[in-house]
Amino acid sequence: MSKRHEKIAFKQIVRLEWMDRTLSLVLAGYSELEIREQLDQYLSTQRQSGGVGKPRNKATYGMSIGLLSCWFRKEPELVDFRKALLEHANRVEQKDWLPLHWAMLASSYPYFAWVNEHVGRLFSLQDSITSGQVYERMKQTFGDKEMVARNTRYVVRTLVSWGLLEEENGKKGQYRMPSPYQIQDSQVTELLLEGLLLSIPDERCELTTLLRHRALYGFSIGYVSPQEIVRLSNARISLSQVGLTTGILGIKKENG
Repeated sequence: MSKRHEKIAFKQIVRLEWMDRTLSLVLAGYSELEIREQLDQYLSTQRQSGGVGKPRNKATYGMSIGLLSCWFRKEPELVDFRKALLEHANRVEQKDWLPLHWAMLASSYPYFAWVNEHVGRLFSLQDSITSGQVYERMKQTFGDKEMVARNTRYVVRTLVSWGLLEEENGKKGQYRMPSPYQIQDSQVTELLLEGLLLSIPDERCELTTLLRHRALYGFSIGYVSPQEIVRLSNARISLSQVGLTTGILGIKKENG
C-alpha cells in the first residue's frame, strides 16, 4: 500500500471542464510551471457550481490546482499509467475524455474511487441516495470527522458536475443515478480497470469482481478477457491464471 491509499485527499470540487482544460494544456506540451500559472489565472474566476464569476482569493481555489495536478505530476508508480492515458487522450476527441479523467483521479486519489464505490453500493440497494448516506459509509472506515464529511461531499458534487450523479427533483443533497456512460472501446475499459486497480490498497483483484466493481457504477462496460487486458495494458498489469475467462489481475511491480 502506498501513501496515496492513506490520504483523505479530495479537498475541493473538481469540475469536468477544469479537468479538460488541464489535460489540454498537458497535451499541448506546456511545462508544469506554465500549467500551474495558467490554471491559477483560469480558476480564479471559475465557480464550483459552474460558470464564471468575480475573481476569487486563491485560498478558495488553490486546492483544486493540487487535484488537477494529477495530470502532470510525476509519481514513479503512476508515470507509465499516466503516459498511457495521455496517449489515448491524444487519439480521441475531448468529449471522450471523461473515463480517462475518472481513471486518473481514481489512481491518484484513491479516496475518490472509494466514495464512488459506496455510491455504487447504495444504488444497488435503492433508487435514490443522499450525500449523508455516503458519508455514513465512509466514516465506518475513516471515522466520524468533519474532514471526512467535507471531502466526501466534494467527491459527490464532483460526480454531479461530471453527469455521473443527478440531483433528484431539485432536492438538495439527494441524487439519482443517470444513464450509465457507455464504454465501447476495449482500450478504455482496460484503462478504467487499471485506474481502479491502482486505487485498491494491494492493487490486485479477480477479473469478474473488477468488472462488476461498484466504483464503476457510472459506466457500462463489456467483458474483456484477462489475456486481452494484459495485452492492452502493455504488461503494466499481470495475470495469475485461474481459468480461461477469469483470473487475478494485479499491477505489475518493478521488481516483479
